[in-house]
Amino acid sequence: MPDDPADLVLKHALHNAASFGGKASSGAVMGKVLAERPDLKGDMRSVGGLVAQALARVNAMAPEEQKRLLTEKFSGFSEEREQAMEDRRKKDASGERELPALPGNTSEVRMRMAPYPSGPLHIGNARMAILNDEYVKRYGGRLTLFFDDTAGTEQTSVKTVTGTKDVAHKSILPEAYKLIPESLRWLGVAWHEEKYKSDRLELFYEHARRLIEAGNAYVCTCDGTEFRTKYKAPGIECPCRNVPVTEHLSRWQKMLDGTFRTGGAVVRLKSGMANKNPALRDHVIMRITEKEHPRVGKRYRVWPLLEFSWGIDDHLISSTHILRGADLVKEDWIEEIVWDFFGWQHAHFLHYGKFRLEEGQGMISKSKSKEMIEKGSFIGWDDPRTWSLQSLARRGIRPEAVRRFLLSFGMSIVDISVPPEVLYGMNREIIDPLASRYFFVAEPVELELSERVVGEAPLHPDFPERGKRSYDLPAGSKVMVEKEDITLFGEGPVRLKGMGAFALDGRRLSLSKEDSQKTIHFVPEGGSLRARVLMPDGVWAEGFAEAAARDVAARAESVGKDSAAKSGEEIVQFERFGFCRFDRRDQAEGFLEFWFAHK
Repeated sequence: MPDDPADLVLKHALHNAASFGGKASSGAVMGKVLAERPDLKGDMRSVGGLVAQALARVNAMAPEEQKRLLTEKFSGFSEEREQAMEDRRKKDASGERELPALPGNTSEVRMRMAPYPSGPLHIGNARMAILNDEYVKRYGGRLTLFFDDTAGTEQTSVKTVTGTKDVAHKSILPEAYKLIPESLRWLGVAWHEEKYKSDRLELFYEHARRLIEAGNAYVCTCDGTEFRTKYKAPGIECPCRNVPVTEHLSRWQKMLDGTFRTGGAVVRLKSGMANKNPALRDHVIMRITEKEHPRVGKRYRVWPLLEFSWGIDDHLISSTHILRGADLVKEDWIEEIVWDFFGWQHAHFLHYGKFRLEEGQGMISKSKSKEMIEKGSFIGWDDPRTWSLQSLARRGIRPEAVRRFLLSFGMSIVDISVPPEVLYGMNREIIDPLASRYFFVAEPVELELSERVVGEAPLHPDFPERGKRSYDLPAGSKVMVEKEDITLFGEGPVRLKGMGAFALDGRRLSLSKEDSQKTIHFVPEGGSLRARVLMPDGVWAEGFAEAAARDVAARAESVGKDSAAKSGEEIVQFERFGFCRFDRRDQAEGFLEFWFAHK
């Protein structure tokens, strides 16, 4: 492991570039560096500068030159990386990670969770909420639910390898103001107060003016593209920077009164045009947007960027510790610059890596989910494909399982990609004791019994006191089995689950003394219930459930929706199919509707 932080950063920049087509990513490099040297977290500004320098150097190299330098300068990198991965695997196998202690004074911990209300919280957002909740409960602190509902511009032009493109910003979804607290309560997250950025514009105006008056900010009327290319990239001060404060105050008033329109002027923080990190050079802190806001309408036309608003609000609400994604280190630096200009005490920043489900296992993009809902392709925000917390609850995923799942990653700084089966395994441990067993058959095929058959199956194999489902089927009666089982097993000996050994001949079942490992489940045709199960991919599996499953619906309906959800009354296991949650009784079509949780 290189002792010099600059060498460490260069090593990971070279490896990241070599692994991904010759272009290194700052977030990935930062995550690797801090995972290897956690002691560097105390000087994130310096590390960020080293990363920016290394990326500028490495990304300008040809891929062959990157690989050559990696091999020559860091010859032991492969072995070192493998050993680090092995150490990590051993650590992970030892059990759940403990959350590290909070740094600094913890006698009066003040923290905040700050969702942007573009939709309900999904499984990824839940990590932020749970980590804040756990720390506040550990230290007996206070937690603020702060809706981060500033209004941004409709779109921003960003540079790409092929030129520039317009990128649309997230928009506020009015329903999210209700959906977010709803899902937090489901998670068991408690907060002591609620605040809204959109209520605090006058505070941001006051502090922006103070910065302008002190010469620490200025109103820039340069074209945005011109500023980036002509001044920001080479680190040259623009003509606006040093005009008299009186002129800047006049321009500021024109931003507020409508003389300047969208894009006509911005307020820039004097973060330094010589800053080693180009992203921090005279950063924009206030800009004009004339779109309507769901809570305050068009009352305000100048809005803060998030970094500036947090620089103000984290001081005003006395935040002591701020949890933030490792890809948002720039926000730390802007906040610190603001605090320094005002002479305010710094809070402590703690970072964690990104979390995502493995590819193809779920949709986490709120903008994509919103698009699909508007098209009618999704049934709503609780559609299982959104992976919103509402959708998980409706599927029968327990909040205790979500909390345990996300806490198992601790405060790991590295990005995490994990299969949902890990969550399902934790949920299974919770719901398995609660779930009575029944049979459900999708795509049924009818088979005729050649003689009378009597049998029984427990409602739960581990709890015989719960009772049994009994079957007394006369000769000539019919049972429904899965078409897939018939296709898979064909004719010959089979075992009808709970009923014994049979011989299958065409579409007839006869009792047999020849046992078989080919087990199939069934639903008696007489008294069966039409049922359907909504699968995680949004497709309904339609078929029949045995008559005893009616008891689940009756119990859930008798205690009420909320009580049933808390007690697990709604959860069943359809044997050989999976765990499902009873959702509703469709009186019009005569269906019992269930939502699939997992195997």
